[in-house]
Amino acid sequence: MSVPVELARVEASLRATAAVGSVVHAVWALARAQLPRIEEAVAQATEYLDWVDEVVERLAGPPVTVEGAAPLTVLIGPE
Repeated sequence: MSVPVELARVEASLRATAAVGSVVHAVWALARAQLPRIEEAVAQATEYLDWVDEVVERLAGPPVTVEGAAPLTVLIGPE
């Protein structure tokens, strides 16, 4: 293998690394730009879940604690 070929490989690798870095920085900038909208959505979701808790407690009464019972975790999401 000649030196120019090896140098070309190194240069191509450096260009690829720089391109990946540019993409990562662009994605990071987009994510930071969306942060205020995400915080607003979290605040709205929290308000909604507080409202759901109030309605459920009003309809079913306060939560009943059962000694030794295994906890139930419910995840709510778009999936």
